[in-house]
Amino acid sequence: EIGIHLGISSVGAVGNHLRTLVQKGLIRKSKWEARGLTLVDPHTDLKVDTGEAAGVPLIKGGTVGAALLSHENIERYICLDRFMTGGQETFLLRVKGDSMMNAGLCDGDFAVVRRQSEAASGDVVVAVLDGEATIKYYHPKKAEVHLVPANDCMYSIIVRDKKFQIEGKVIGVYRELTRKD
Repeated sequence: EIGIHLGISSVGAVGNHLRTLVQKGLIRKSKWEARGLTLVDPHTDLKVDTGEAAGVPLIKGGTVGAALLSHENIERYICLDRFMTGGQETFLLRVKGDSMMNAGLCDGDFAVVRRQSEAASGDVVVAVLDGEATIKYYHPKKAEVHLVPANDCMYSIIVRDKKFQIEGKVIGVYRELTRKD
């Protein structure tokens, strides 16, 4: 029926599309109904903490700003144990580059970030600077803020005009040990 409605003649192609939608967390297949499909509402279905696990949004690369967690900026949801999230509002951000490698955040890792707009000196934060997200140590000074990398080969970012915002504090890291390239 789906194939007919969408003009797809191959039953296998329809099945592949449905499996992809399930993997991306956009639909859910019923365990009890042979043909039961349900659309997933990411704002209600997956952000709810079930007690043991929670669906945590993975933010698309390059996405920053006030609408960080809007539906169109979420690549998919990843189910994480409550131990990783602390039951608080969290999101995942893919680490790019080696600026925080000495802090254990390597290229390709997923930083587990607790959503908050303030941080203490020395916290590892996700900061937005000139429309770009960066993960660095946060060190506020009197007239400026230092965003310090955990890599001796890189320089700190010094912000004097305070034109940046903190999106959250990094509270953990999720790393795939076997990556599919």
